[in-house]
Amino acid sequence: MCKGNQIIGLPVIAVDRGVEVEQVKDLVVDRAHKRVVALLVEKGGWFGAPARVLPLRDVQAFGEDAVMVRSSEAIVEAGKVADIQEALDRHLRLKGTKLISSEGRELGTIRDIDFDPRTGDVKSFEVSRGVLADMISGRSVVSASDDAVVGDDAVVVSADAAAEITQNDAGQSEAETAGAEPKTGSGGLKKALRTAGDFTREGAKEVQKVVVELMDGAQEKADEMCDVAVQAIGELRITRALGRPVDHDIRDSHGSAILREGEVVTMPAVEIARKANVLDELLHAARHKPPPEPAKEPAGGPEKSEGNDARKN
Repeated sequence: MCKGNQIIGLPVIAVDRGVEVEQVKDLVVDRAHKRVVALLVEKGGWFGAPARVLPLRDVQAFGEDAVMVRSSEAIVEAGKVADIQEALDRHLRLKGTKLISSEGRELGTIRDIDFDPRTGDVKSFEVSRGVLADMISGRSVVSASDDAVVGDDAVVVSADAAAEITQNDAGQSEAETAGAEPKTGSGGLKKALRTAGDFTREGAKEVQKVVVELMDGAQEKADEMCDVAVQAIGELRITRALGRPVDHDIRDSHGSAILREGEVVTMPAVEIARKANVLDELLHAARHKPPPEPAKEPAGGPEKSEGNDARKN
């Protein structure tokens, strides 16, 4: 089975060239048959650009880290495949849709789906009943039975399917007593507390792994922000240096002059200095403001007063 949330965001790799050709943006679901018919890779809309999709039948494999296709030719315009375009026109998004029983009882909100990667058939819905309930008991999984109806405002399931949530809740304490895992979709606080209280060596390794992954993710984000800041500062230094004279000769590793003392900084000089690894020296040499231009004398030389002319006469 494939989980929809795990597929969205994966790169699409063409096997024949070994290159990433697209990225999965969303799933295209045929509501009448409760089936994933394609992966949306380009939403379209900009300047009339058509939406582009990867039909499910052309997917070679769903991997943990990528979706594999034979070639980039598998990606087509949605308008060229009638059933896919029709599904797109209906703008069906199961994620965030209410799940209601045929008896009129609201069961929660759909947060994910499980589907068969070969046929695309939606097999079950992962249902959230709120943040607190999810933390305590985890999310529930409800079968997408044949009589389930997918509408614009809600997904309606049979009373038997709805009963699965109640059975999961009732079986929670029984499963804990017997030492088995409860049948919920995403664990929950009770499972986390049991794991934390186990104090086994295997449990400690799992906790350590999670902590390391979190720290690595935070460090990676911090490094990205630092790189952006350094780049912005560098661009600001270049902007301030443009048009200013350097206070000494700037030369490359071969001794060739890039700028001589007194010459002003230009973008071509900046690019040459960057390639020669002397850009920092160039920007430092141009840190001073250019000297003020000398005052120009008015045309015709200095003015003479009439009184001075009269005394000379």
